[in-house]
Amino acid sequence: MMGAKILAAAGVALMIGLSGCASGPTADVSRFHSNQPISRGTLFLEAADPSVAGSLEARTHGETVAVEMRRLGYQTVNSRDQAQFIATVGVTQQDLEIPSGRRGTTPKRTITLNVRISTAETGTAVWEGRASQTVSPGSREADLTYAIPALASVLFRDFPGIPGVTQQVRI
Repeated sequence: MMGAKILAAAGVALMIGLSGCASGPTADVSRFHSNQPISRGTLFLEAADPSVAGSLEARTHGETVAVEMRRLGYQTVNSRDQAQFIATVGVTQQDLEIPSGRRGTTPKRTITLNVRISTAETGTAVWEGRASQTVSPGSREADLTYAIPALASVLFRDFPGIPGVTQQVRI
Protein backbone atom coordinates (compact mmCIF):
# COMPACT_ATOMS: atom_id res chain seq x y z
CA MET A 1 0.00 0.00 0.00
CA MET A 2 2.74 2.45 0.98
CA GLY A 3 4.77 1.43 -2.10
CA ALA A 4 1.79 2.25 -4.35
CA LYS A 5 1.51 5.73 -2.82
CA ILE A 6 5.22 6.36 -3.30
CA LEU A 7 5.00 5.13 -6.89
CA ALA A 8 1.97 7.37 -7.55
CA ALA A 9 3.73 10.37 -5.99
CA ALA A 10 6.84 9.69 -8.07
CA GLY A 11 4.68 9.53 -11.22
CA VAL A 12 3.04 12.88 -10.43
CA ALA A 13 6.45 14.45 -9.72
CA LEU A 14 7.77 13.11 -13.03
CA MET A 15 4.79 14.53 -14.95
CA ILE A 16 5.23 17.94 -13.31
CA GLY A 17 8.93 17.88 -14.09
CA LEU A 18 8.34 16.93 -17.70
CA SER A 19 5.66 19.59 -18.14
CA GLY A 20 8.24 22.21 -17.13
CA CYS A 21 10.62 20.87 -19.79
CA ALA A 22 7.90 20.93 -22.42
CA SER A 23 7.48 24.69 -22.14
CA GLY A 24 10.79 25.28 -23.91
CA PRO A 25 12.31 28.54 -25.09
CA THR A 26 10.12 31.46 -26.07
CA ALA A 27 10.43 34.66 -28.07
CA ASP A 28 8.68 38.00 -27.77
CA VAL A 29 6.96 38.64 -31.10
CA SER A 30 5.45 41.97 -32.19
CA ARG A 31 3.79 42.70 -35.52
CA PHE A 32 2.42 45.89 -37.02
CA HIS A 33 0.13 46.29 -40.02
CA SER A 34 -3.09 48.03 -40.98
CA ASN A 35 -5.22 44.93 -40.34
CA GLN A 36 -6.07 44.79 -44.05
CA PRO A 37 -5.33 41.83 -46.34
CA ILE A 38 -1.70 41.82 -47.45
CA SER A 39 -1.29 40.87 -51.08
CA ARG A 40 1.43 38.51 -52.21
CA GLY A 41 3.81 39.13 -55.09
CA THR A 42 7.48 39.41 -55.94
CA LEU A 43 9.79 40.27 -53.08
CA PHE A 44 13.37 41.53 -52.92
CA LEU A 45 15.27 41.13 -49.63
CA GLU A 46 17.86 43.62 -48.41
CA ALA A 47 19.87 44.19 -45.25
CA ALA A 48 18.68 46.92 -42.90
CA ASP A 49 22.31 47.89 -42.28
CA PRO A 50 23.93 49.01 -45.56
CA SER A 51 27.40 48.37 -44.09
CA VAL A 52 26.72 44.60 -44.08
CA ALA A 53 24.73 44.44 -47.34
CA GLY A 54 26.17 41.75 -49.56
CA SER A 55 28.03 40.04 -46.71
CA LEU A 56 27.68 36.32 -46.25
CA GLU A 57 26.01 36.92 -42.89
CA ALA A 58 23.40 39.30 -44.35
CA ARG A 59 22.72 36.95 -47.28
CA THR A 60 22.27 34.03 -44.87
CA HIS A 61 19.79 35.97 -42.70
CA GLY A 62 18.00 37.19 -45.83
CA GLU A 63 17.67 33.66 -47.20
CA THR A 64 16.29 32.48 -43.86
CA VAL A 65 13.56 35.12 -44.12
CA ALA A 66 13.08 34.32 -47.84
CA VAL A 67 12.27 30.70 -46.98
CA GLU A 68 9.46 31.88 -44.70
CA MET A 69 8.22 34.41 -47.26
CA ARG A 70 8.07 31.79 -50.01
CA ARG A 71 6.10 29.55 -47.66
CA LEU A 72 3.62 32.42 -47.33
CA GLY A 73 3.20 32.77 -51.10
CA TYR A 74 5.77 35.42 -52.02
CA GLN A 75 8.13 34.90 -54.92
CA THR A 76 11.63 36.12 -54.12
CA VAL A 77 13.57 37.90 -56.87
CA ASN A 78 17.23 38.87 -57.26
CA SER A 79 16.67 42.46 -58.35
CA ARG A 80 14.91 45.43 -56.79
CA ASP A 81 13.64 46.31 -60.28
CA GLN A 82 11.65 43.04 -60.46
CA ALA A 83 10.08 43.41 -57.02
CA GLN A 84 6.62 44.52 -55.98
CA PHE A 85 7.73 44.43 -52.33
CA ILE A 86 10.98 45.03 -50.46
CA ALA A 87 11.72 43.12 -47.26
CA THR A 88 14.31 44.85 -45.11
CA VAL A 89 15.97 42.41 -42.70
CA GLY A 90 17.89 43.41 -39.58
CA VAL A 91 19.54 41.34 -36.89
CA THR A 92 20.84 42.77 -33.62
CA GLN A 93 22.52 41.28 -30.57
CA GLN A 94 22.83 42.92 -27.18
CA ASP A 95 24.76 41.52 -24.24
CA LEU A 96 23.26 42.24 -20.83
CA GLU A 97 23.92 41.56 -17.16
CA ILE A 98 20.69 40.45 -15.46
CA PRO A 99 20.49 40.77 -11.63
CA SER A 100 20.34 37.32 -10.05
CA GLY A 101 19.75 37.85 -6.36
CA ARG A 102 22.63 37.34 -3.98
CA ARG A 103 24.89 35.94 -6.67
CA GLY A 104 25.23 39.28 -8.43
CA THR A 105 24.47 39.20 -12.14
CA THR A 106 24.07 36.66 -14.90
CA PRO A 107 25.20 37.36 -18.46
CA LYS A 108 22.45 37.19 -21.09
CA ARG A 109 22.24 37.95 -24.79
CA THR A 110 19.18 39.33 -26.56
CA ILE A 111 18.95 38.47 -30.25
CA THR A 112 16.36 40.33 -32.33
CA LEU A 113 15.18 39.76 -35.89
CA ASN A 114 13.42 42.76 -37.47
CA VAL A 115 11.64 42.59 -40.84
CA ARG A 116 9.86 45.41 -42.66
CA ILE A 117 7.88 44.73 -45.84
CA SER A 118 7.17 47.79 -47.95
CA THR A 119 5.92 48.44 -51.46
CA ALA A 120 8.70 48.80 -54.00
CA GLU A 121 6.85 51.57 -55.81
CA THR A 122 6.21 53.95 -52.92
CA GLY A 123 8.22 52.55 -50.01
CA THR A 124 5.09 52.46 -47.86
CA ALA A 125 5.29 49.88 -45.09
CA VAL A 126 2.63 47.16 -45.33
CA TRP A 127 3.94 44.97 -42.50
CA GLU A 128 6.58 45.19 -39.79
CA GLY A 129 7.57 42.65 -37.21
CA ARG A 130 10.22 41.71 -34.72
CA ALA A 131 11.03 38.62 -32.72
CA SER A 132 13.44 38.69 -29.76
CA GLN A 133 14.88 36.03 -27.55
CA THR A 134 17.07 36.43 -24.44
CA VAL A 135 19.43 33.51 -23.89
CA SER A 136 22.67 32.54 -22.17
CA PRO A 137 25.63 33.72 -24.30
CA GLY A 138 27.27 30.29 -24.48
CA SER A 139 24.09 28.37 -25.30
CA ARG A 140 23.09 26.84 -28.63
CA GLU A 141 20.26 29.39 -28.82
CA ALA A 142 22.84 32.22 -28.80
CA ASP A 143 24.36 30.92 -32.04
CA LEU A 144 22.88 32.97 -34.90
CA THR A 145 22.78 29.93 -37.19
CA TYR A 146 20.29 28.44 -34.73
CA ALA A 147 18.60 31.61 -33.44
CA ILE A 148 17.67 33.37 -36.70
CA PRO A 149 15.76 30.43 -38.27
CA ALA A 150 13.92 29.91 -34.96
CA LEU A 151 13.05 33.61 -34.70
CA ALA A 152 11.97 33.79 -38.37
CA SER A 153 9.71 30.79 -37.86
CA VAL A 154 7.85 32.36 -34.93
CA LEU A 155 7.80 35.82 -36.52
CA PHE A 156 5.96 34.58 -39.61
CA ARG A 157 3.78 32.02 -37.82
CA ASP A 158 0.11 33.01 -38.22
CA PHE A 159 1.12 35.79 -40.66
CA PRO A 160 0.26 38.65 -40.61
CA GLY A 161 -0.52 38.23 -36.89
CA ILE A 162 -2.34 40.48 -34.46
CA PRO A 163 -1.21 44.08 -35.01
CA GLY A 164 0.25 46.11 -32.17
CA VAL A 165 0.44 43.24 -29.67
CA THR A 166 3.58 41.67 -28.25
CA GLN A 167 3.09 37.96 -27.66
CA GLN A 168 5.34 35.45 -26.01
CA VAL A 169 5.54 32.59 -28.50
CA ARG A 170 7.05 29.16 -27.95
CA ILE A 171 9.90 28.43 -30.34
